Amino acid sequence: LSAHRPLILESAMSLKHVLLCRQRRPTALVALFHGLGDNCTTLRPVAERWLAALPSVAFLLLEAPDRDYFARELLSGAWSGDWYREQRPRAAGETAEQHYTATISDRCDHVSGVLDDHLVSLGVGNERLVLAGFSQGSALAAYI
Repeated sequence: LSAHRPLILESAMSLKHVLLCRQRRPTALVALFHGLGDNCTTLRPVAERWLAALPSVAFLLLEAPDRDYFARELLSGAWSGDWYREQRPRAAGETAEQHYTATISDRCDHVSGVLDDHLVSLGVGNERLVLAGFSQGSALAAYI
């Protein structure tokens, strides 16, 4: 595998992501989550710089599956993602906090499945997984 020709993948869970790695069996996996209104390519320069310094580590750039609240597109015309976009209306008797917590929990479950798939396919254990992100993406990484 080559850092210059990354894998651009769609999982069965429809979460677009880019995998950057130089080895078939990396020693660790770093998952990076973009901020509100960005997409999986915005943290690529960071991942490429880290990959140059850590060639045995794989970097997974994940993209939020939902368009951001304002349905914006980036200046390039690319997708603009939102990790916390609500998937359903608030149920009768459900507090705002309960609804928001359920939204985050659903998204964490969604992302965790993709992470698990990559850990297994790369042969990397959970103890060698690092989650990081920018803005809204860093908050999601903390919840997972």
